[in-house]
Amino acid sequence: MEDGEEVVMMDSDEERVAEMDGEYEMTAEEAKKMLTESWASTMEEKGEFEGEGRSGPHPVRLAACGSPPCGNGSLSSCSPKVGREIVIDTSAGLPTKRGRGSVKDNIPGKKVKRCVGGADGVSITTNPELLEHYSVADQESLDEIPELGFDVTEHIELPSNLTRQQEDEMMGLGAAESMEQVEEEMETDENKQQEVSPMETVSVSQSSVSRNESKIIPGFGIVEYVTHEHPFAKYQGTFDEELPDCTIERLERKESLSRVQRFRDISLGRRVEIVGGDVETLKLDQSNETLYAFDYPNDYSVMYSVVKVRSAGAYLTPVKLEVVAGERVDLHSVLLTKDTVDTLSGKTFNPFSLYRGDLIIVETLTPRKKYTGEPLPTSWDYVGDPEEQTYWEVGNAQQVRRIIKKGRWALAIDEERKGRAFRTGDDVKFLVQDVTQVATFPRKSLSVKREILWDYVAVDVVVPVLQPGRFCRTFKPTYSQEAEVVAKVQQHNNVWCLQPTILQVYELKEEVRATLNNAKSWFMEGGKPTKEQFEQLAELTRFGVITSLAMSSFKFDPRSYKAEVTGVEELTRYCILTVLIGNPPSQNISSARWQKGTAVVISFRNHIDASATVLSSVASEVGLSVRVKIVRKGEVPQNITAELPVTIIIRHRKQDQMSNLRRAVGKLTPPPCTEKSHAMLVLADVHGGRMEPAEPLTIESFSFTIGSFTPTKEQSEVFYLLRTPDWRGAIIECGPGVGKTTAVTAAIIHNVECRGGSGSGLAVGTGSTNASVSAMIRSLRARDIRQSVRFVRLVTASNLMKLDSMHHSQNDFPHLWVSVFRKYVMDNDSVRLEGQPEMLGCAARHLCARQEFSARNLKSAWLREQTTRQYRTDPPEQSVMQLLFNIFDPHLILGTSDSIRAFFSSNSYLATLRETVEYLWIDESSQLGRSQLVPICYTFPTARVVMVGDSKQLPPYREQSYPDRLNALKNGPLFANLVAEKVLPILKLSRVYRCPTQIVELFSGLFYGGKLVAHKQPQTCQPFQSLGLPSGHPVLVVDTRSGDTVEGTSRVNDVELELAVKFVKEFQIKNPRKSIGVLGFYAAQVARVAQRLPSGITVATLDGSQGNEYDLVLLLTTLAPAFLNNKFISDRYRLNVALSRPKEALVIFANLKSANTDPLWAKVLDSVPKSLVFQRGDSPLFSLPSQ
Repeated sequence: MEDGEEVVMMDSDEERVAEMDGEYEMTAEEAKKMLTESWASTMEEKGEFEGEGRSGPHPVRLAACGSPPCGNGSLSSCSPKVGREIVIDTSAGLPTKRGRGSVKDNIPGKKVKRCVGGADGVSITTNPELLEHYSVADQESLDEIPELGFDVTEHIELPSNLTRQQEDEMMGLGAAESMEQVEEEMETDENKQQEVSPMETVSVSQSSVSRNESKIIPGFGIVEYVTHEHPFAKYQGTFDEELPDCTIERLERKESLSRVQRFRDISLGRRVEIVGGDVETLKLDQSNETLYAFDYPNDYSVMYSVVKVRSAGAYLTPVKLEVVAGERVDLHSVLLTKDTVDTLSGKTFNPFSLYRGDLIIVETLTPRKKYTGEPLPTSWDYVGDPEEQTYWEVGNAQQVRRIIKKGRWALAIDEERKGRAFRTGDDVKFLVQDVTQVATFPRKSLSVKREILWDYVAVDVVVPVLQPGRFCRTFKPTYSQEAEVVAKVQQHNNVWCLQPTILQVYELKEEVRATLNNAKSWFMEGGKPTKEQFEQLAELTRFGVITSLAMSSFKFDPRSYKAEVTGVEELTRYCILTVLIGNPPSQNISSARWQKGTAVVISFRNHIDASATVLSSVASEVGLSVRVKIVRKGEVPQNITAELPVTIIIRHRKQDQMSNLRRAVGKLTPPPCTEKSHAMLVLADVHGGRMEPAEPLTIESFSFTIGSFTPTKEQSEVFYLLRTPDWRGAIIECGPGVGKTTAVTAAIIHNVECRGGSGSGLAVGTGSTNASVSAMIRSLRARDIRQSVRFVRLVTASNLMKLDSMHHSQNDFPHLWVSVFRKYVMDNDSVRLEGQPEMLGCAARHLCARQEFSARNLKSAWLREQTTRQYRTDPPEQSVMQLLFNIFDPHLILGTSDSIRAFFSSNSYLATLRETVEYLWIDESSQLGRSQLVPICYTFPTARVVMVGDSKQLPPYREQSYPDRLNALKNGPLFANLVAEKVLPILKLSRVYRCPTQIVELFSGLFYGGKLVAHKQPQTCQPFQSLGLPSGHPVLVVDTRSGDTVEGTSRVNDVELELAVKFVKEFQIKNPRKSIGVLGFYAAQVARVAQRLPSGITVATLDGSQGNEYDLVLLLTTLAPAFLNNKFISDRYRLNVALSRPKEALVIFANLKSANTDPLWAKVLDSVPKSLVFQRGDSPLFSLPSQ
């Protein structure tokens, strides 16, 4: 069709025009009527609403078009103009194609004002039983939809007699899809551009990629456009991901590349003007119910997300990156106004009723009035300020159903902890029950009294399901292609954080608020614990965990980055890379999202994805310099050093907060509590069941020997605790470096040996970190010379691959079962094998199925025959875990608390052993919060609990600004409270083996009341002696006399950094075999130092170093202002950790004038002899080049 040529649709034409997606075919007369009359009158005339199993077409917004925006005949402005008559000519005939038909079902229909297009172009009538779950305009707080399989969410109640297919159809999803159906749909979608659509007039050009087409869009007109191949089409692959259960995420996954490209093409099309475009003609009714889409209404609409609401309307950005695809900057932001038609509800939108994160299916776009006749924007400056430069206005759209959680507990994040109160107009930030992001509420909209905000409240909250910035489901590029795509989309790929929005805040009931505020008294003193009390404990614990996850949610960076490897350190066990990530134009990279410990994935050009962990990150004007540790050295290309710089793709490992929650606490279903449920009764005692101090245990202690090791009297008491009757829980309180792990392992070994290698039950040893578990394994190896204790460490193969090889052992489950089965098969296999031993056959089948053993090496013909049985359809009689326990018969199970709980909850065999666990040893208990103690006690309800730790050291980690009251729910500090109140019997270990005498005397006097005793005798400090420094004392102080710089919430100090780096390098030359730990108070300073030192030196924050020890410790204080009243640097727990890490020497870097303002720090510095206090510049070792 030439520009300006009239199109006439003749009434006598027998050709039929198909409606959207082939749902319904219309005559030419009906098509013309749809373009000129209201949808309601048309459908009422046909009797379409009277139970025929089909909804009417969507309400329409009629408009007209003007001149082309770019002066190009192929493009046309679509600004609204009405009253201009046109003639539609179809004398040439419109080729048609039958639709895919309707799905017939047995669900009764009823006249309802709702239209949902199915996934296959099917339109069905809504069951009246479901209608009550759809909100109306003034009752949106009733909206709730199911989430991804978590037991605290709400569900739409469908009729109970429906099949899955019928449920999906009622939800607008069509029939339940198998993977083959999904792939077939993809292929169909991708090939649609090569077909004749039932709504299109096609004129195929010489190119197979581009062609001229026209489409009838109800309420919009006939659009002529040129089809193009999407620039990302070459990056598409097979969709091998299972569609999620959540209807909204399922809808997002179904947005294909062909749909996106059709939307892009039509937005550039030329629209024919139509008659009757005013609101009265449309007969829109603002009193109509607000209905929500569960599927796309046609094949050219895409999903956008609301990112802000302003006076002009709601600004939207596409969910899929392919919509802009690095070239269509005009589509990055569109404006939904009060004139935008809600085609599902038959009324116009109220943009001020939308919230950030709401999802909108955009059908049509028109240029805003002020851009009429203007060319499309092409500058990337356009994406910087959408309010000023948004080109498009949304013409027709539908809203996707939102999630609203009602009546949830919430606590405002206490702004006064940052030194200021809420100001008028501030957004109040809340941590909310069952919400894994920080929620916001505009202060100006708050209707409750200010004082209510300082306590727990109830809220209704809208929770976004998706964040923009995703790729289509079929996006499967190669390495080189991904690098190309990352470069293309970086201009518009923001890190979106669309937070939940609070709708209403109201007071909680007094009894609920009192329960939340009193974490110590949830059980009645002396009363029998009830099931309801344990369920309440589980719910309160879950509340603490979820809010903690919400505080950390901002750290995830969803983007992929093209980066360069600029340095490589190849060590024996692992490899460290220095990576430079350039700042994308859209949004600079935040170092707060790339902190130490962040799990990342690196893609090399050899198509290998390597798992890595961030060691440090430092931001600059050009980007982010990151040091990452690759655990599996073989994943790094062999010649990478010679080819530097090497281009890579780096991204965060994908996170799912709800999955993190399930891994952390599971379902938290409390088991029954009886008189033998020792662990459950301990939980009751800890939470108010016992208020009086526990009676001390009478323990007879006798010395014993394990190999060449003889425990002390204090250490021996740990073993004799196991022989003492009538106890269900105990605490072993110990100072730093007292040999607590040795005492525990000695007790376990001696207990097994006394029982002759067998016992009535299992023992479980756990801790909050892999480091504490590895310490128990090393102690067992060192002390159990006879190998009396058989133990297994429960860790999955995937998690084991992520761990540093220093934490690996031959008793890790993925290694142990293979070695045990192989030995068992080889020891029992013979040509004359008698009988058909079940266990032997199972072992052979498991090994061969996983290619850990070759059936050709089996001597027994019967065993070889067993390995030929189908492993999946005819599995072995015993699982791997069951067979391992039957053959190996372990005495002890080790693992982190999360790992052990997950294994015993998910493995059916281990679940049968939960009540056979006799002792539960919890190491580093000061780091164990309620969120770990409650699930592990629910897992082993009958076990006697032994908590081992130091109540004077750091409690469990908490995010900065995390409210104290929520921290009390999640963490406590539980262990410190137990020790202080003596809720359980306490044993003490007081002899310190780690530190020099002078250091022990220092921290013993400051923190332990002088009750700790040094094992080492005073001696010359060899580290200082090797550097020519005074060596009569193990502590040295360097007065940096320097200022610091604030970096975010952290601090850096360049002078301190240079002095520390110089000292470490000099010391390492003289003492190459000594271990060095550079420990700092501030993470930013630690990250900068880590960039300057080789990998063999540990550089960490004090919070991350608890439980570790080093020959030499450098302590970086960094702070220049006065230490007085700085709660962070003067924290007693943190300072205790700092002083108790060194085995030989400690060097403190500080601004002495500032440090001496704090009484605690003044005592530390006064303990150091004057001869070991140096000013910057006193000697070459403590001088900088500029001095």
